[in-house]
Amino acid sequence: MSTAAGRLAAMKKTLALLALLLVASVPSSSSYNTATGNGATTVFAFTFQVTTSATHVQVVVNEVVQSSGFSTFLNANQASSPGGTVTFTVAPTNGAALRIQRLVPVTQETVLPSYGQYRAKDVEKGLDRLAYEAQQLQRRLDVDQDARDDAQELALSQAILGSYGWQRVVATVDTSNNSTAAATDVTGLFFPCASGKRYLVRAVIFGYAALDTTGMGISAKAAGAPTTTDQFVAFEGWTETGAFVLQRSQVFLDTPGVLTGSNSANPDAPAPNVFHGHFRTTSIGTFQLRLITEVNASAVTVKAGSYLEWMEFP
Repeated sequence: MSTAAGRLAAMKKTLALLALLLVASVPSSSSYNTATGNGATTVFAFTFQVTTSATHVQVVVNEVVQSSGFSTFLNANQASSPGGTVTFTVAPTNGAALRIQRLVPVTQETVLPSYGQYRAKDVEKGLDRLAYEAQQLQRRLDVDQDARDDAQELALSQAILGSYGWQRVVATVDTSNNSTAAATDVTGLFFPCASGKRYLVRAVIFGYAALDTTGMGISAKAAGAPTTTDQFVAFEGWTETGAFVLQRSQVFLDTPGVLTGSNSANPDAPAPNVFHGHFRTTSIGTFQLRLITEVNASAVTVKAGSYLEWMEFP
């Protein structure tokens, strides 16, 4: 074990022992709670004890400490009902990582007389504060250790795979096209390309048409796209009669070829279609999926939830 690792282990043992000794009126070893935003909830409860001030409650969103945009309420009796609530002015976004934690100044505010009597409550208050500080240090060690574990896992995977591995973007809104003359960029389904690299790409497109006899086309050429060589792409789907259709090309087309007929005219039950291929770049640029309809003025739509994946390979 390295000297640094040994010191860290010894510090953890000391803090754990100190926390055990100082539980007279701090019965829980927890000093934080976590939650996940959903874009709607604004009130989040916490259960750790805070006996002095609501300013000792710290709010962290996506690892960024918040200084405004919320208010804190403490339960009246922190001994029998520790904790309180944090209320956001605006609901944290969907998927936001929240951490509500106690953070007290690392100071000694209890003053006992040099001679004469003093109250047991004053001693207990000082010990409580020491317990808070020990838990605070333990939390920081735990959070830092999680970050180190994540970094080590990433480093190990990169050592094994190099820079290779599938990456994904997901469409969050629908994209429609009703013109046979001009293709439309599929919103959100793109990625930046470096020069002199080879890429594998694949996408699952959930699509529907105004009429189930109207087909759609998917390709990947657009303004700002990289210069490419050695490319091959394919778009696979099914017609309204259930027949399998394959569209293949050795070039990226700004106006892609189309599959004849879609097997869905229902936006609540879109048909899955598959796009895949590979290419080599000789310049930087953006790989962008494109959509076009088979029948002019008959709209085709790529639904939110469709996704694009890519991987750089040797």
